[in-house]
Amino acid sequence: MKIKLLIISLLIVTLYDGYSKYDPMTVELTRLFSKEIFEENGIKYLQPLAAAMNSTSNARFFNRAYVPKRVKTPYFRLSLNGMLGFVREDQKSYIPMIPSEPFDTAVVFAKLNEMGKLSFDFSTMKYKYAINPGDTSKLMAYIFKLYMGEALRKKIIKLPETSPTVLGKGQPIIHQDKQMLLDSVVHVWPTVGFGTFQYPIYSFLDTNVQKSFDAIILNFPNYFSLPAGGNFNTLFAGIPQLEFGSLFGTEALVRFIPPVKMDDKIGKFAFWGIGLKHSISQYFGETGYFDMAAQIVYQGTYLKNSIKESGAELDARADIWDFNIQISKNFWNSIDFYTGLSYDILNINTNYKYFLPVEVQFQLGLLELREINGIPTIMPPDPANGYPGDTKPNFTTINLRNENIKWIIGARGTIGPFALYIDYSVSKFNIFSSGFEMDLNRIYQLFKGENFFNDGNYIVN
Repeated sequence: MKIKLLIISLLIVTLYDGYSKYDPMTVELTRLFSKEIFEENGIKYLQPLAAAMNSTSNARFFNRAYVPKRVKTPYFRLSLNGMLGFVREDQKSYIPMIPSEPFDTAVVFAKLNEMGKLSFDFSTMKYKYAINPGDTSKLMAYIFKLYMGEALRKKIIKLPETSPTVLGKGQPIIHQDKQMLLDSVVHVWPTVGFGTFQYPIYSFLDTNVQKSFDAIILNFPNYFSLPAGGNFNTLFAGIPQLEFGSLFGTEALVRFIPPVKMDDKIGKFAFWGIGLKHSISQYFGETGYFDMAAQIVYQGTYLKNSIKESGAELDARADIWDFNIQISKNFWNSIDFYTGLSYDILNINTNYKYFLPVEVQFQLGLLELREINGIPTIMPPDPANGYPGDTKPNFTTINLRNENIKWIIGARGTIGPFALYIDYSVSKFNIFSSGFEMDLNRIYQLFKGENFFNDGNYIVN
């Protein structure tokens, strides 16, 4: 499965000559805005993947409820389990947002007072605004978000109705008219004042700041792209599992995949899990109607990836809990039908380190565009000639939580030391799973020349 670190940011620009050397204020505002776009949409973009991971990896824990109360010799069962999850259509899209602020006069004045001094000049009958040193980029970012909200209302910026999640398909575009944004929003709105004395916030700014703001707007792309979906209809996981017991009607479960570099796209991945299953039916005597057990399983995952081309880094850790009640009925000592109800909890902590995409760095003047063999090419950073690239990464932490209840129904067939089983889990992310199990004790009996069809050599009820 190809998993990409998709950074939500200002992307897709038409390459052409004529961009000037970078302006630090423009770069800083773009960096702040890019970070807020990422944080505004990141959870909605990734949440369906969390639900899919929860259901897919938190499956295939049992294939019958039977646990012997006592054993002469501990038993060991080794299995290989495969889980196939089906992505629903509503998990493939979300409603995108861009950072914006609603206009409220009281809030605007509070923000202005926080980052500078607003005064009224009776000689000109206009307001003047002096920005505190170091707060220029913060003020501009706030005012810029005010403009974004008004531009959305006036449809100068057009958001797509939906955007793909990491499981979805396509890559939508956010369109804007930069000149209209300047003429219809930036230069004339919002106005603040008293009575008939109403002035655009833009007019309070220093002339140099006004010019810088105009340059920022004009240097923004005509359109932004939101992150592309991975176009997943199914997800697959394969997990080895060892079960052993029994002590007082309790058996243990262990799952483990050591840290392995899957590929350059996925990175290094590790997986582990431990669980306990306890027989409930042992307390009801020898009724023989069915077997019942309760199980608790904890699983952990770790994923670390570095994307060489962009310098981005991803570090994700997940904690997964499963609590289930299971019932099974055996027929002819060879077939078990089983069902269960499971409650899952998934918590993922993901840390991102990311830079502005190279297309945005070029647009801001941080990278140089050259024509090589007739092809416009964005060059690597060249600090000596005034093209340092993006040297200040953004850091974002996203915490995801998902809870899931699922109903499992399946069947198991046993032939000597071997068992095959298949089941289906119904939840908000449906799972089809199957597996192959080997009873290591009975295989050992086979090598000793004993009858491995008889489990009486090591199980005592």
